[in-house]
Amino acid sequence: MECTPESYLLEHWKKWLPAFPPVVIKSLDEGLRDDVPVITTAALEALPEHKHSVPPDLLYELQLKSTILELGVPFPRHLAKDAITYPCAVKADMSVGGRGSWLVKNERELSDTLRQIKDVCNWKGGTLFQEYIPGVKEVPSFQFYLHKSGELFWVGTTTGGFTGCFSWTTGSVDWDKQEEYENLVYKEFTLPIKDYLQRRGFFGLVTFEVLITDHGKYLVDVNPRIGGDTTHLLLARHMALDIGFKHSAIFCKNKHPNITAKELVTRANASNKQDEGLTVVLSVADAEEKVQKSLPAAIFD
Repeated sequence: MECTPESYLLEHWKKWLPAFPPVVIKSLDEGLRDDVPVITTAALEALPEHKHSVPPDLLYELQLKSTILELGVPFPRHLAKDAITYPCAVKADMSVGGRGSWLVKNERELSDTLRQIKDVCNWKGGTLFQEYIPGVKEVPSFQFYLHKSGELFWVGTTTGGFTGCFSWTTGSVDWDKQEEYENLVYKEFTLPIKDYLQRRGFFGLVTFEVLITDHGKYLVDVNPRIGGDTTHLLLARHMALDIGFKHSAIFCKNKHPNITAKELVTRANASNKQDEGLTVVLSVADAEEKVQKSLPAAIFD
C-alpha cells in the first residue's frame, strides 16, 4: 500500500472483526522487491508482468465489455452503429463503476456522447451499442471464486441501488435469499462463464451482473477481478453464519463532511452493539476541503 491504515482504524477492525487475522501490510517498495505475485483489479502497467497473478494482457482482454459476446449466455442485443434504435446503451469497451456507460435517447445525444468518449475521455478503443431492455425488476451482482483446478466457490449475491442509469449507490445482502439467487443463475450463467474463463487460463474472483425482467434474464457485465462487493460479501457470510446478522448494506459516501476520519470511526465504535447490529468502517481518510471523501462502511443487522 502507498498509505497504510491509521492505528485507530486497525483497532476498529480488531475490535469488531476478531475472527479475522490481522492484515499484513507492505509498502510499495517492499512489495515490488519480493517475488510474491499480487492480485490486481486491472492490468496495471506500473507493475512488472511477473508481479501479476494473472497475465496482464489476458486480464485486460477478459475485462473488455465485448468479451460478453463470447460467453454463450443471453445478453442484450448488440447493435451496429448504422442500425441503432433508441433508447440504447453506449459503452466504452473498457470501463468501470458506471463510468464509460451512457443511455442515449436520440441522434443528438448519441453524437454528443461519441464526441465525449473521443475528445473528453480520449478513448481510442472500441465502443459498443446495446439495446435498451425495459421493465427491469432488479440487477443483482453475483460473485464466485474460480480455483486453478476448476473448482468453484460461491461467494454470494448483492442487490444494488442506483441513481440515474449507471450510478451505483449501495449494495445490500439478504443471507436468507442467497441460495435462491445462486440457483437463479447457476446453470444459465455461472457455469458458462466459469468454463470460458477456465479455458482462457484465468483463476480468481469473478463478479457478474444479470438484468432480470418478467420476460427474461440478460448478462450485462462480467468483471474477472476483486469487486467492490468482495469485502462486503466475505464479511456478510461471517456475520450471518457466525453471529446471526443476516441483513447488511454497504455505503460509500460521506454524509458528515465536517467531522474527522478518527471521529467517524469513534462514532461507529460508540454506536455498535453486538446484539443489535454493527457498523464496520472499511476505509477512511481526511481529505482537503474541496475533495470529496469516500468512506466505505458496511452495516450489519
